[in-house]
Amino acid sequence: MVAKRRAPFKPKYGVQLGLRVGERDPNTQEVLTASCLFCQLFGREGKAGAQRRATEKVAVFKPPFRKDSIRHHHTTQHPRRWAEYGALLSDDSKRAFFIAAGATVDLNQEPVTDGARPRKTPRTSISRPAANAARPRAARPVRQSLPCGPAVHWLVNRDIVAVLIGIMLPYAAEEMADDDRYQEHAVADFDDTMDASESRSDATNGALSRYRIVLSDPALFQQFADYLSTCGSLEQTARMLRASAEPVVVGPFFDDDRHVPSVNVARYARYLCAINFQRLADVTSKAWACSIGLKVVPMAPAAFFDAHVEYCLHVQLRVFVNGEVATFHLLSIPLSRRRPSDAASSTGVFEIAEMALNAVVPRWRGMMLAVVSDSGGAISCGSDEPQLSLRNAVATRFERAAKFGFLRVCSAARQLDSLLQTFVSKLQGGDEFYSNLTTLVAYLMRQRELLADMNTSVPRVEDSRWASMANAAIWFRRHGVSIQEHLAKEQPSCVPPSTWWVRITLMARIAQVAMPVLEEISGLTTRASQPRGVILKLREFMTKWFNVSEPLEHGCSRSGSDDAVTSKDGKYSVKTDDVVGALEDLGSFVVEALQPSENEANQPVITATVTEVADGVVDLVSGLNSIADEIDGAYDTTSELPAVLPHELVKLRGRQFAVVIRSHMQRLQAADWSKQEVDWIEQDFQDLCDAYFREPSLKLALDACKNQTSFREGWSCLQGRFTHLQRFCGALATAYPTAISSSSTGAARAGDAGALAPSQSVNRLPGDLEAGVSDLSVQAALQATQFRHLQAV
Repeated sequence: MVAKRRAPFKPKYGVQLGLRVGERDPNTQEVLTASCLFCQLFGREGKAGAQRRATEKVAVFKPPFRKDSIRHHHTTQHPRRWAEYGALLSDDSKRAFFIAAGATVDLNQEPVTDGARPRKTPRTSISRPAANAARPRAARPVRQSLPCGPAVHWLVNRDIVAVLIGIMLPYAAEEMADDDRYQEHAVADFDDTMDASESRSDATNGALSRYRIVLSDPALFQQFADYLSTCGSLEQTARMLRASAEPVVVGPFFDDDRHVPSVNVARYARYLCAINFQRLADVTSKAWACSIGLKVVPMAPAAFFDAHVEYCLHVQLRVFVNGEVATFHLLSIPLSRRRPSDAASSTGVFEIAEMALNAVVPRWRGMMLAVVSDSGGAISCGSDEPQLSLRNAVATRFERAAKFGFLRVCSAARQLDSLLQTFVSKLQGGDEFYSNLTTLVAYLMRQRELLADMNTSVPRVEDSRWASMANAAIWFRRHGVSIQEHLAKEQPSCVPPSTWWVRITLMARIAQVAMPVLEEISGLTTRASQPRGVILKLREFMTKWFNVSEPLEHGCSRSGSDDAVTSKDGKYSVKTDDVVGALEDLGSFVVEALQPSENEANQPVITATVTEVADGVVDLVSGLNSIADEIDGAYDTTSELPAVLPHELVKLRGRQFAVVIRSHMQRLQAADWSKQEVDWIEQDFQDLCDAYFREPSLKLALDACKNQTSFREGWSCLQGRFTHLQRFCGALATAYPTAISSSSTGAARAGDAGALAPSQSVNRLPGDLEAGVSDLSVQAALQATQFRHLQAV
């Protein structure tokens, strides 16, 4: 008989897994129970696309303490908090994470008990003892602080401080006297390099008209940026900084008489924004062209329980730097809260973006190559949605200010990816599906004889992203019969219900159809210029398969009919009988699983499965139609993206490449490219074509490139040759909607940020920009996510 696996509790689990020790064996002092701090402090998180009942239950773990089981609990019950916690680098920052949330007990210490039955810990925090209560004081080791090192100086352009920091970013971090002027107060933290006797109009040299930032403790500032990028709140960042600076305790409670100097987080927030803006100015000054991204994302409302969601327009800069394309966040502009003077157009929004670009990229009009529109799947309605209409109007204003050769691009691939993620989440129907999947995968990995007979291996389910789950679903669909025969013979405890197999089979079938479509409109190939056709083909496939039709009555309720399900926008509906017929197309096993005569006891489960499938399918069809409509709204005329990868460049004729050069001649000349340098670009193109026909190894390497080949991978096989052509094509690649490098983690997070902490309300903003820009806390949080990446560029 195999001995039971023994996994005792290790001291490092407290910080590593966010656990608090509960009971111990009185003789051996071995840990018997450990509770989840995420459950105690935050509670169970809501589930995307479904309603989850709130619960006060706190998860308690007992031996064996398996790390995979504990992590599974965190990823399913606290996915967002666990991801934020995992992003912290040091144990001190992880302790500060819980302390900022209200914890007062060290993670490696159990609460003091009197030997009686353990008391259930409330969700919020453990109450402090009375202030006058006597507590034993013990000698405590002091936490080693980060080395301060020498002070660090930054020089920032005057317009960045005077316009962006002094005028545009609202002062929402601390109170200010009524008689103080906002601009003077915000700029007071910066050192002016100009003497008061000098005339500012005579300062033609940019170096003479700069502001200076002096950081006496750069390590503390870096810690501030890391904390802010994780929690998204200046107030919580201040608490985390204070907690991390306090000494580590030996006992379970902290003393109340500690004196730790506070950090002016508002000043640090302005410094952070100014440093990032200056770095963006330096990066863009070296490029001959760049693109602008306009992305509509939802931001957390000021009132936590407010049903109204505020949408913002993220203005992004897409630049070719260090041999790859990167995107950087510039500014966030609210769209739901406009001024009364703003009509339903781009008035106000474009002017704010224009002012920011003038301060950071003064020559943006001459180097703007394209505007890439994206909603990130945040809005599932069509292009007539007010937020999308406003974004398209802003893109039109940019087009009017651009030079010849301007491109308008819609990020259809990202929206399709987000739509498929939503569909897969609905198809799961709850946490039980994912739990059954991971449990069955773990079981099958141990069945070596079965896998050897099937001549295959079990795919790993890395996370709950739809692509990872779809790969596993396709494998289960391929080997489903053999797996079910094995399960029927062995009768393990992880046997999933028959409806689970229906869901996994449908997921595999749709993934097999959608994955090629997503691959075709992704990457740096010219086929990404025409995404509408393949999107409509996918919609037509789903419509015919499930017999999806428009509802008889416009705006009918989703739950108003027992035999039909309507999409969220009320434009499409599908009958449950048609859904059953479509599911039966998947094979005889599905037909048997859906037979009511053989599954009378499971009939409610079957009905719920069919309804959830219908709900996901009809919203998927509606979303595909919305993507097609948004493409039509983003493009006034169809924009043909130029070839930028070597394996596509070699397919062009010399006259075709010359047309590309001539269309961007004004931008090249504005960037001080000489005629000789432009001619070198064309010479590199001709030499590349010659090398493709002369060198078999080069031809073989280029022919192996595919749709998903990145810019760096595509040009690496040339081994540093044709540098002028590479530099020219690198800037052109910024117009591709899916050209963002996966290494740009911080920038991508800034672009996708939409779930920041509720921003502090602002009663008054200076000048004509009232309610025009998201407050300082939100802007600084978005900039913090890309601080490290910008400094590494």
